[in-house]
Amino acid sequence: MGVVKPLAQARSAGIVAECGTGTTLILLTNAYVAAEGHPFTALVIAPSHLTAKWARESLQTVPQARVFLIDGVRDAGCKSRNGFQEVKLRSGQIV
Repeated sequence: MGVVKPLAQARSAGIVAECGTGTTLILLTNAYVAAEGHPFTALVIAPSHLTAKWARESLQTVPQARVFLIDGVRDAGCKSRNGFQEVKLRSGQIV
């Protein structure tokens, strides 16, 4: 609630904490509570080694969440996945 209350007044709030302290879960739950269960859009900019973690935790935490990853848009010559992709949760893994 320490983040939900400022969001209601100022339209923005910051969550600052050390890695591994649950900031992902704090952000996801606060965004959902602030939206009062209505659909909302959130943009997460994270290092590439954390995007799968963010996607998995978002799908596990937020009811009816849809998660999209944007990969390698600038590097058209890259052989790995490129573009805008929706991911789903299957057996605890994102696909």
